[in-house]
Amino acid sequence: MGHWLCPKCDCVNYRRREACFKCTEPMPPDALKEADEARARAAAERAQEETGELVEGRRRRRKGPATADGEDGLDAGAGAAHVNPEETGRPRNRRNRGGATTPASQATAHTRGMDISTKAVASPTVARTILPLTTPLYLTSTYQLHDVDHGATLQEGREVARHQCPYVYSRWGNPTVDAAAAILADLEAAQFCRLFPSGMSAICTTLLSLLQSGDHIVAQSPVYGGTHEVLTDVLTRLGIESTFVDNTIESFRKAKRPNTKLFYGESPTNPTMSLLDMVAFGKLGKELGVTTVVDATFATPLNVQGLKCGVDVIVHSGTKYLGGHSDIVIGAVVTNSQKVSDQLAHTQKILGSVPSPFDAFLLARGLKTLPVRMERINATALQVALFLEGHPAVSRVHYPGLKSHPAHDLATRQMAGYGGMISFEVAGGLEAGRIILESVRLIHLAVSLGGVESLIEHPALMTHTMVPKEQRQQWGITDDLIRLSIGLESARDIIRDLKQALAKVSRTPKAPAESGDAPRPARQRRRRGRQAADADANGDAPAAPAADGEPAAPAEHAEPAEPAE
Repeated sequence: MGHWLCPKCDCVNYRRREACFKCTEPMPPDALKEADEARARAAAERAQEETGELVEGRRRRRKGPATADGEDGLDAGAGAAHVNPEETGRPRNRRNRGGATTPASQATAHTRGMDISTKAVASPTVARTILPLTTPLYLTSTYQLHDVDHGATLQEGREVARHQCPYVYSRWGNPTVDAAAAILADLEAAQFCRLFPSGMSAICTTLLSLLQSGDHIVAQSPVYGGTHEVLTDVLTRLGIESTFVDNTIESFRKAKRPNTKLFYGESPTNPTMSLLDMVAFGKLGKELGVTTVVDATFATPLNVQGLKCGVDVIVHSGTKYLGGHSDIVIGAVVTNSQKVSDQLAHTQKILGSVPSPFDAFLLARGLKTLPVRMERINATALQVALFLEGHPAVSRVHYPGLKSHPAHDLATRQMAGYGGMISFEVAGGLEAGRIILESVRLIHLAVSLGGVESLIEHPALMTHTMVPKEQRQQWGITDDLIRLSIGLESARDIIRDLKQALAKVSRTPKAPAESGDAPRPARQRRRRGRQAADADANGDAPAAPAADGEPAAPAEHAEPAEPAE
């Protein structure tokens, strides 16, 4: 078909195009003629070169070793004839079926005559006509410039021409990172999105961008342990004060000072699963002239779009649900404020807190499956929470989807789904919790959350151990609290795993009563064991054990039937 080269942006266009597909520059009158002549010259040079190489190679193979006087030896076979490739009718360059059709000699024509060390470096670039279906992975630290003015324009932050590369250095911007950020911005209904190497990097950069020495921040309690450490350690050393309040809007109003610049919250909170009324939170910030920031990692944009609620800035740990496969560490900040976005970009560039293109590539992949994953996780988590709420070894369950949750009405009004995070308290304290954590088989004992695998952990000993114990107790992070992240396993299998782990807590021997009562005889224990087995076989709930000489009381907590997948 033939191609012609755009004189303005150097793009390669098909012969049938009358204008450049990229910059719409009209095709010059002599473009096709020049392209045909150049192609003919290249083909002639290539044919001459390949013919000479073939003839020379066959001549060497047919000749014997050189003689002592320097002349070539006899041909390897008597009467062997030199074959001219032009006479064989075979093609000089066979095309790679399904692959590139450009000969290697043509692809590396610009390195002919150079030393081998130069050829190793001066590799050809990717053709501009390639249009990949998926997000490309640009593993490059810097970018080629058209001219000096192009570089100066980028350094000054001005907009470049359409045919020029808009990137100068990957600390300032990368195409793969920007592509992933654009997907997340679309999901959050945001105008601006910036990605960071981790969720904590996103939080720290946000706080450092919006606060300065002498400012005051009001933060909801509880917050993630790492966030608490930043507020009480890093910001304190910079002269920024923090006040912790509960999740009521009135508490934020009362805690405001003349130098308060930022309200910070989480919804749902980690790990107690309390909720923040984002609409009222956003209105309060605008009324008082205070920037509002919410960490919505537990919710994801599939369940809550915080910017639509009126919040100024939404923070995510993309390591969790957004990535969704437990294979990246990345963070994100979204906003509709041009001023906030510019402040974030400036601080990020100076600190160098940018994610790797590979992590951004995996984030973009994870975001494409986020809707289907969250739909499954939301449904499974509700079934698991209902099971835990009805189990006698569980004293309390924290999950917004349960009617027993104090903010259930708010969750129903504010969230499209209740999320995949559950926390629950077990009777027996720390030791009972340790037994459960070390007895699960399908669920993994690990920190983090939001992956395809279900994870379980102990907040007081793991994710919030940096928070002083007295403050943990005030926040409701007790030693008997367990946090559970629901994955993509079936609800039935997750419940079975939890059931067998909780059963070990129920079977754990208890300390004898202070009255010194003697244990029941072995015969009586065996008889009651057989009664429980018969009741289980008939589908009845086992009777609660009674004191000696008293009739057995009916069970108060019959376990619900296992849900369908």
